[in-house]
Amino acid sequence: MKGVDRTEVERQAEVAGNSRGNRVRMDGNAVNYWEEALFVLSHKLDRHSLERNLPSAVLFARQHLKCGHSIFICCRDGVDYSVAVCLAILVSCFNDHGVLFGDSEQEMAAPAAVTTKASLRRRLAYLAAYDPDARPCRGNLKQVYHYLSTPAQTRHDHSSMRREDR
Repeated sequence: MKGVDRTEVERQAEVAGNSRGNRVRMDGNAVNYWEEALFVLSHKLDRHSLERNLPSAVLFARQHLKCGHSIFICCRDGVDYSVAVCLAILVSCFNDHGVLFGDSEQEMAAPAAVTTKASLRRRLAYLAAYDPDARPCRGNLKQVYHYLSTPAQTRHDHSSMRREDR
């Protein structure tokens, strides 16, 4: 990992995936919120970083959406990684009518069984209707598509793959 402070990477990797509750005061009212920090490396450093972080992001979103909570997703520029994560959550957690999927194992596996490039395009168009600048890069879209189109039981860590197997 050339050009990256290894201790900083390790520190942020420890933080990633740890959900914690917080309480802030806004306009005199106490507001509870939970945060999930994902540490996604640039494509130059790790081509599959986003894909490895999507399971925890989708699980976090599903748990909080089931409870009726709102979620806020952001990244540094607001048009690439955050849009890719939103896209993965839209496809994984909601059907075409905007209804949240249930808890059953079958319903959780269902999105991966029906994910097509056309369904991703429809959901991306839906996001772009709210923010015309939402434009995840091709590499991130490929990672989202691969994550969604691979059945959960066969997903694996790309870091253990040999280069010629990718």
